[in-house]
Amino acid sequence: MKRSLLFLLGLGLAFSRMPTMLVNRYLVTFLFLLSLLLPGCENQRRGDGDDDDSSTSDDDDSSTTDDDDFSNDDDSSPNDDDDISPEPETIDLVASEDAVIRRLGSSGDSTNYGYERYNNAQAWTNASNAVVQQSLINFDLSSIPAGAEIVAATLRLYSDPNSPQYPDGHDQTSGSNECIITRVVSPWSEASVTWDNQPERTENNATTIPASSFAFEDKVIDVGSLVQDMLNDSQPSFGFHIQLAVEIPYRRMVFASVDHQASQLRPQLTVDYLQ
Repeated sequence: MKRSLLFLLGLGLAFSRMPTMLVNRYLVTFLFLLSLLLPGCENQRRGDGDDDDSSTSDDDDSSTTDDDDFSNDDDSSPNDDDDISPEPETIDLVASEDAVIRRLGSSGDSTNYGYERYNNAQAWTNASNAVVQQSLINFDLSSIPAGAEIVAATLRLYSDPNSPQYPDGHDQTSGSNECIITRVVSPWSEASVTWDNQPERTENNATTIPASSFAFEDKVIDVGSLVQDMLNDSQPSFGFHIQLAVEIPYRRMVFASVDHQASQLRPQLTVDYLQ
């Protein structure tokens, strides 16, 4: 392009030194050549414009790709939510019924103690006769869905420091008052249960209540496996049975029952579960 312009410039200088007739002829030729060159310049300018469009297109494509990347990030966020573990449901229950069963000497006892204010696990004496007391505590688990997975289950038993019947509270005069908790697997009623007609129980997943550290100690016991068995077992379950691990006088563990006048001292069961 530059060479063509120089050529035309040279022609212009030559025209200034030529006669008029020749100048007219050469001028026609000059204009003709110039008309051929001008479309080439315009095409080049258009080409430069195309480059600008290409650049714009590239920018647009780039921005679109970036937007797509953000879209992909958004799509991945639901997967993060799926990884969050479900929160367990929690239910707090108060015992629906409880009772004490009593053996006097070597024979049973047909007396019902379903409405006592205290649940006992005790070995004592009465007029030189050995006395053994055990307790039954039941909770209504019907509000927990069938097939639920038990995350945790905690049994809370409360002592009564103002008890007129047991002013000394827990007792370990002859040794440890550690207790055993088992699952009851046959029906019973606090209005009619006695030592002689006491329900059956299983020792599967039995747990313990550690020996007391002081006279009026409350106890918090992990019964998660027992409660899971209550829900899973095709055979119905009917609460917990509590007795001393060693039933030798004189030792005792005593707690408020569901019939205690102070509602905050009644047996409680807290269950965390997943549906």
